[in-house]
Amino acid sequence: MKLLLFKKLLQVKKYFLGDSTIPGSSKLETRRILITNLLSILAVIIFSVDVYANYTENFFLLAAIEMALLVVIVVNYVAFRHTKNLLVAAALLTSVQSFTAIIALIIPGYGQEMAIFWVSSLPLYIFFLHGLKRGVLYSLINVFAIFMIIVVVEFKLYPELFSLDLLWQVFIGYMAVSLFVYYMEKIRSEYEKEVGSLAAERKVLLQEIHHRVKNNMQIMISLLWLQSQKIKNPEDSKIFLDNADRLSVMSLVHESLYSLDDLEFIDLKIYINDIIKKLQTITTYTLYQDIATLKVKMKDAMTLGLIINETVTNSMQHAFKDKNECEVYVTFSKDDNLCVLSIRDNGRNLISLDDLDEGFGFTLVRDLAKSLTNAEISLNLNSGLEIQIKFED
Repeated sequence: MKLLLFKKLLQVKKYFLGDSTIPGSSKLETRRILITNLLSILAVIIFSVDVYANYTENFFLLAAIEMALLVVIVVNYVAFRHTKNLLVAAALLTSVQSFTAIIALIIPGYGQEMAIFWVSSLPLYIFFLHGLKRGVLYSLINVFAIFMIIVVVEFKLYPELFSLDLLWQVFIGYMAVSLFVYYMEKIRSEYEKEVGSLAAERKVLLQEIHHRVKNNMQIMISLLWLQSQKIKNPEDSKIFLDNADRLSVMSLVHESLYSLDDLEFIDLKIYINDIIKKLQTITTYTLYQDIATLKVKMKDAMTLGLIINETVTNSMQHAFKDKNECEVYVTFSKDDNLCVLSIRDNGRNLISLDDLDEGFGFTLVRDLAKSLTNAEISLNLNSGLEIQIKFED
């Protein structure tokens, strides 16, 4: 019930504020998009209340202006909420808010304190929504607009609402707040660039590490294979080849990590598909797979890969003696946070559960599964062998 409610809240948030995972957008850009949509909703509420209040108090000019601006905000929100065009949406929203705050200095309707508050708060979200370069441009436009209001009042071109001294104080205050916010935004921007540079360098180093680990594993696999060719006893040679196969499965993880942008999570469907393809090349048996799309951590992916490799290999070696139609099924599903891995064959059951439990292959699978969160293993010998592992994501 709680999970369903949480999903509904996420859907509501996504509809009204936009998606929080936007491909190609940085975290800061994503936050700016969310804040832009949030400010649009707040602006609609505030303007609606102001329009009604100014109309009932006979401030018809201000009510008409706010009504027109309210329409602009609604159209802006509807048009750009889901297209993620931050520049257009933020530009329109900033223009509307700046215009409303500045005309409050000369058009009756707002109180003196409220008008000064709206003007002084403009630099805060201007620099947050637009960054340094566009923030400076919008601030200069607002400075020019406030200065022109002072000129209009100075030369008696429009009835004076606030005193000239107060307007000069607003002008100087706006300049001071803008400079302070600009300085803070500049520090934040430089810090973000430095962190981004360090992150990029770390990513390159990690990719190089995974590449070298994969190469080293390939060398170890080659050495094991060469050593197996020199051993005359087939059972002893098989030990070397089995370990080479296990290293091959582990090397696939590192190959995926250095070839993809994500260095922490692995696409399990692609990874298991690569393992099944590798196993299919060394057998005439039919291998089926049905894998859910899911990204898992490197450690979990390697564990699942080793379990699949060990179980499928054991099925190919022991389950299909004197049997023509040989099939192995590998499935992986996820329901909420419960993951289920199932490996099943249609071979003949030549051993009991007790014998299987004491075998090296199942012992290895059981020990590997212990590294998964709250893992549970179950066995079924009806119409072949099925090993099912349930664990939490």
